[in-house]
Amino acid sequence: MLEVIKKAPSYQKTASVIIPARNEAGTIEDSITQMPKLGKHTEIIFIESNSSDNTWEEIKRVKSLYQEQWDIKICQNHGKGKGDAVRQGFDMATGDVLIILDSDLTVHPNELTKFFEAIASGDCQLANGSRLTHSVSLKVMPLANQFANRFFAQVLSIILGVEIKDSLCGTKAIANY
Repeated sequence: MLEVIKKAPSYQKTASVIIPARNEAGTIEDSITQMPKLGKHTEIIFIESNSSDNTWEEIKRVKSLYQEQWDIKICQNHGKGKGDAVRQGFDMATGDVLIILDSDLTVHPNELTKFFEAIASGDCQLANGSRLTHSVSLKVMPLANQFANRFFAQVLSIILGVEIKDSLCGTKAIANY
């Protein structure tokens, strides 16, 4: 017998956007001002990771400035590295859809609606971003890194039998339900 699972419409789902940030003071406010509303509730979680610039102060300033418009949570990374920051953000998250947005904004926040819909609709359980669908500044991703990333993505695509354009992109979304 075929079991039919009735899915809740995507607009009833909630989102948690985790933004690990290290030395990205200049993009923190843009990540809020350019953020779309996702589903019935969007929380934004900044995890600052041992920055040598004023990223932590900027996160606190932005939270204070935008806390009436957004559900913003902030924390400093207890561990070391981006992986620890992401896991810490996941632990704080309450959303049905968890989205990682790199604080350098190589994937624009308005693209997150596509990630949210892909997961919230039930069409997939993991959505992986790509920074290589548009021109990327050589400052953000040097040419050698772009070529290596494309090569690695091609090899991974062959192994998995699924086309992957940018396997190293930090922007990802997963279901949390």
